[in-house]
Amino acid sequence: MRFTPLTAPDLPLVTTWRAAPHVSRWLGPAPTEEQVAAKYLPRIRGEVPTRCFLAWHEGAPFAFVQGYRAADHPVWAAVCGLGADVAGLDLFIGEPGHLGRGIGAATIDGFVTTVLLTWPGIDASAANPLSSNVASVRAFARAGFTPMREIHDPADLRPSVLLLRQGR
Repeated sequence: MRFTPLTAPDLPLVTTWRAAPHVSRWLGPAPTEEQVAAKYLPRIRGEVPTRCFLAWHEGAPFAFVQGYRAADHPVWAAVCGLGADVAGLDLFIGEPGHLGRGIGAATIDGFVTTVLLTWPGIDASAANPLSSNVASVRAFARAGFTPMREIHDPADLRPSVLLLRQGR
């Protein structure tokens, strides 16, 4: 497994993946190509301190992963109670053929080990999947994350999320 930085030519693939029923079920309605570009081009250009990647397995991309320093997102860090030494990650498996194969945990572990923990000053990682997304919560648990607490922000229309953390 390897991770490559997301590039502008990758955005149509991300748009397709986001429209897949198994992804939109958890992330909400499928965005348009323009909406995907508006969200991810600033990240690709380094204007937003979130780094985005494609995860590759068996020679092809199959998932989207992003990482960010908690300190760069102070509201999120404060709600979660995270320190400056923590990096957060989000991901979704876009290719349906990779679902149910246990590859989610391997993707999480590989990303944490080869990307997040190589960033200076990062000693732990955190994630906040929807608590109702049992498969995602299990994948994080298999990758060594432990639950900290459930979070529900009344200003957020999403259901509650489960804050998970993994140390070095």
